[in-house]
Amino acid sequence: MRKFLNTLSLCLAILAIGSWLNATPYPIGSLFPLVSDGTDVTMETGKFGIGTGNPQESLHVGAGTDASDISATDLLVTRAGPSNLSVRDSTNDVETFLFASTVGGIIGTITNDPLEIKTNNISAISIDTSQNVGIPTLTASEIVITDASKNLTSAAVATYPSLAEFIHVKGVTSALQTQIDGKQPLDSELTTIAALTETNSNVMFVAGGAWTSDATPAIDCTDCVNLPSGGTHPVNLASDVTGELPHASTSNDSSNVHGLDSGAFVLGNLDAAAEFVQRGTVNPAAGDSSAAVIYAITLTAVTFGTAFSAAPVVVTGGTVDVTKLATGAEAVTTTGFSISGFTNASSFNPTDLDWIALGT
Repeated sequence: MRKFLNTLSLCLAILAIGSWLNATPYPIGSLFPLVSDGTDVTMETGKFGIGTGNPQESLHVGAGTDASDISATDLLVTRAGPSNLSVRDSTNDVETFLFASTVGGIIGTITNDPLEIKTNNISAISIDTSQNVGIPTLTASEIVITDASKNLTSAAVATYPSLAEFIHVKGVTSALQTQIDGKQPLDSELTTIAALTETNSNVMFVAGGAWTSDATPAIDCTDCVNLPSGGTHPVNLASDVTGELPHASTSNDSSNVHGLDSGAFVLGNLDAAAEFVQRGTVNPAAGDSSAAVIYAITLTAVTFGTAFSAAPVVVTGGTVDVTKLATGAEAVTTTGFSISGFTNASSFNPTDLDWIALGT
């Protein structure tokens, strides 16, 4: 035993002298790897490995054999599969972890505790145990947007009915903003819009006026007309209409009826058969004064101003310059008829024989 110890002392002395002469250290780990139950604890130049015989970093823990993708790494935890690094407060049972696997990288708490991320020792992001995320730099009750530097910031939210500035509407123009917030008049071009105001089942057409801040139109027209929902025509019947027809006119309305000439008159609304009336006056030639008691009126042709779709009923009248005059129509067609008659006057020249045609 004494001989063994002397030999060991001599070897150590030689190593020490060699190290001193060559200025080269001889780490014991490089000469004597430590092995326990098949798990390596390896010491190499500048590297220490636990669970690996080939440490890749200053401290390499785990059975993985590849180095970190980050060159400035001193502590590496690897496995041949999912790998995890845990930090635990054993007294309060709080544990935080870093985890890597095929699902990706995960950071968080494995215990029922919140997670907080700080910069400059000030909380930047906090996540509570219900996964609610808080950012202390934001303002409560405002929305989150990005500023020009792409940093998260907050913007005011308009609350109805106050309608504060909609500054969070992306791309909103000042003109649109004015209309949205409802605090100023609309553009002048909109003042010419005819507003429809419904009041007591009536519709009022309003022209002109500027829109006010409460979005109601200013009523400044002088000739506004109410159209009642019951259908009553807004004409003053007492002054504008004679007779008992509420829709009749005192003037010739033929110009308002398509296809009718100046000799056509409309009596109220057209009936279901769409009938209308025409009237006119004709001057037949003088008759034969040599006739005995009854004298004939020369047959005279009449052409309608507007053709009927079917032969109408024609009623002829008399004249005031001949007594005991009888007239009638014959050969009635859709475009005209012939008028004739008889009188007891031996000498006459009848004028202004009236007629009326009724048809469709």
